[in-house]
Order: sequence, then C-alpha cells, then structure tokens
Amino acid sequence: MIARKMGQNPKLREIPVLIITGIREQIAFLFPGQAIHPHFVNVDELVEKPVEPQLLLERVSALLQAAEAKKASGKSVASNTDGGVRA
Repeated sequence: MIARKMGQNPKLREIPVLIITGIREQIAFLFPGQAIHPHFVNVDELVEKPVEPQLLLERVSALLQAAEAKKASGKSVASNTDGGVRA
C-alpha cells in the first residue's frame, strides 16, 4: 500500500494521507472494538463511501491545517478525526 511506503520515507511521511473507502464494515469486522487497527493501514484520515463533498472538503482542510501546524511546531503529531491512525 502506498500509505505504508510513504510512512517509511522521511520526506513523504509528513504528507497527510486520506483514504476514501467502501470497506470500513469489513475492517470493523476484522478488528472489532476499534475504528481501524493501527497496523492494518497507516493513514491520517479514513472516510467511508459515499462521502458528501462538503464533508470531504472539511476533512481535507483539517488535514492541511494539522500538517501546517505540525510543520510550524516541528513536531510529528498525526491528525485523527475519523478513526484513522498515523503510526
């Protein structure tokens, strides 16, 4: 998965990753009690299809703002507003 490869590259790991998926139910079945298992997928945000355009814009905006804040502070802190996990 490209998100894993990005997480391994020091230059790319700071880029926020948002995945739009239709498999959230299967993921929840595989990992009950958690929105997503942290070792299964390495993303900042996971959005389930179908997604409303306004919600998608809000999520992207939040990720970009978090990335800018992280860059400004020099820290490596992940955004996690919908159960996504960045390890």
